[in-house]
Amino acid sequence: MALDDGFQALGLDINKTDDVSKPKEGLKKESSELELSMSDEKLIELANNWLKKWEPYKGKWEKRYKKNERYWLGKHYSDAEMTVGKSPIDNTIFEAIETLLPATTSRNPEPLVSSDESVQGKALAKTVNAMLIHQADRLRIKKRLKKVTRHWIIYLQGVIKVGWSMKNNDISSPVIHPTKLVLDPDATIDDDLNYSGYYIGEYMEAPASELAQRFPEKKEEIMKEAQGKSGSSITYIEFWTDDYTFWKMKEVVLSKVKNPHWNYEGQTVVDGMGNETQLPAKNHLNSKEKPYIFLSILNLGKHPHDDTGLIEQSIPMQDVVNDRQKQINKNVEEMNGGWIISMERSGLNKEQASQAVAAIRKGGALVVPQGSASEAAHRITGTGLPADVFNNLADTRKEIKEIFGVSGSTPSGVKEDRTVEGKRTVRAQDESRNGTVIESLEQFADKLFNWWVQLMYVHYDELHSASIIGTDKAREYITLKNDQLDRKLTVTVKEGSLLPKDPRSEAEQATALFQMGAIDPVTLFDKLGFPNPIDSAKRLWIWQNSPTTLFAGDPQVQQIQEQQSLSSQEEEMKQAHIMDQEHQNDVELVAASAMAKQHIGVPKPTTKGNQGAAAIKKSKQAIK
Repeated sequence: MALDDGFQALGLDINKTDDVSKPKEGLKKESSELELSMSDEKLIELANNWLKKWEPYKGKWEKRYKKNERYWLGKHYSDAEMTVGKSPIDNTIFEAIETLLPATTSRNPEPLVSSDESVQGKALAKTVNAMLIHQADRLRIKKRLKKVTRHWIIYLQGVIKVGWSMKNNDISSPVIHPTKLVLDPDATIDDDLNYSGYYIGEYMEAPASELAQRFPEKKEEIMKEAQGKSGSSITYIEFWTDDYTFWKMKEVVLSKVKNPHWNYEGQTVVDGMGNETQLPAKNHLNSKEKPYIFLSILNLGKHPHDDTGLIEQSIPMQDVVNDRQKQINKNVEEMNGGWIISMERSGLNKEQASQAVAAIRKGGALVVPQGSASEAAHRITGTGLPADVFNNLADTRKEIKEIFGVSGSTPSGVKEDRTVEGKRTVRAQDESRNGTVIESLEQFADKLFNWWVQLMYVHYDELHSASIIGTDKAREYITLKNDQLDRKLTVTVKEGSLLPKDPRSEAEQATALFQMGAIDPVTLFDKLGFPNPIDSAKRLWIWQNSPTTLFAGDPQVQQIQEQQSLSSQEEEMKQAHIMDQEHQNDVELVAASAMAKQHIGVPKPTTKGNQGAAAIKKSKQAIK
């Protein structure tokens, strides 16, 4: 099929409409498709139309995310109110967001790769799986997912762009700030996190020297824009469709190419008759795609951004929290008390009265020339607020945390329930509440992993090495080149791999199962977090069966063993000597007894040792 065939028309708005309940048949709007054969003038015209279409939608979205930004930052009031500093801020929204993020992105997503059941297929799946684990660690995927999630909360959308780094000669996956993108306002993010729009633009910046090096044919136009200064920063736009990409700087097209993350030509093979056959190009993805992955969760299918957000839902209650704090703060100030001074009774003028009040608050005294002091000066105090005010504050703060699904995970929530089982129950409720976010992040990671494999198919034309920690906590070394990718691979994310785990609960459960004989020592040590469970289990077996073997070769242990051996030998010799002496004594006693039986009147031996010898001597004398 030719490269120019099968484009998705820009005006084809299937399942895209501002009012999804009233779709209309026929042409909705007219536009053109991007083709490499287009002249630069046509490309500029097409791009400018996309930008023009984006601006009205961008303005509405900008108001929403800027308000979200302010509330995350704690700027809940106008700049004038914030400058005065008299408005107390209780930023429950910030607390909820920064509690949600570690709860949903505390672990790396676990890839699962499978292929056919052949030995080669299983080996390839294992190698690719290990390479994905290596890339997740190298690119700090956990940190990137956290940033994407924060962007989704504030900007109603999170984005990662996949690509190839010429500098590192490996996969790249930077988090793109949503404000840098140009999208189709009628596009949506579907349940599979696929962007339905025909195009995506991205504002980019680079020094003029770097830009001129990337696009040497446009060096003159670039340096003219930079006013001859190679260090000047130039802003330009990169536009993508599924099939093509091009770059423009104002009215200049810098370059245009086919999608660089796709293998277009397959291998040519020759049979025995000399006939050539071109095999299909090897790709992991089923079709070409724009290299952007979007996180969208609260989307009704009308626009590329979420129709509502966690912050927008919490702002009215955050305002209530701030109002209650204002009331409490004002009441506390009133309870500190004020003074009413009678100038007639006290004999003080206005300035002197102010000085007197200041002196009283510092521990001084107010002297009244004559009359009653209570008539000259009177102190007033405010009354305490009813409990309903504080209860309302607590309930509102809790409601905000429940919107984010972290009511039991914040420090105050953990403190409220002091029992271990109670804390676990509350955390389980939080996990069920923010499970939607975790599921979406797992799906996001699924797309990311599949894109990484596609990049391996295209760009791993040199051997790439990786080192990971294997299942037995031992380090494994692998290598991969795209000519090894000779069969279909299925890449997914292990369900529940992003769910937070309680190490204490896992350890208690593993210990109980081990005591019941339900698991082996290797599994026990793995659940307890030992760095090398197999080695630990092996040493346990040696300890139980031959403890000294554990310390073989240790000089101090050898010295102790030698001392113990000498002491043992001395003890054995001593015991042998005692036994020999006892044996000799027994022989002499037996002889004496035998002789005594042959002669009447000879006394029977009754003692051992020296007494036995004396008895024998007396027996001999009697015989004589």
